[in-house]
Amino acid sequence: MIKSAKRAAYAILGTADVTDEELMTTFTGAEALINSRPLTYQSANPSNYTPITPNHFLIGQVGGQFAPGSVDNGQFGP
Repeated sequence: MIKSAKRAAYAILGTADVTDEELMTTFTGAEALINSRPLTYQSANPSNYTPITPNHFLIGQVGGQFAPGSVDNGQFGP
């Protein structure tokens, strides 16, 4: 799980120089991402039940998506 947390934090931050508040936000996002992983196998059949996650125990639901779908907003680069 440590490796997963490091990968999630690196994916969010990259090599950016961040403040303490931004670092806490990053760890909160990584925590939400890791706690939304299923604890059992997920079936490919959409009519089956949703597998239980740690967020079901912590907040009573699966939880939202923290990471954006795309980080490319077209402001930088060619």
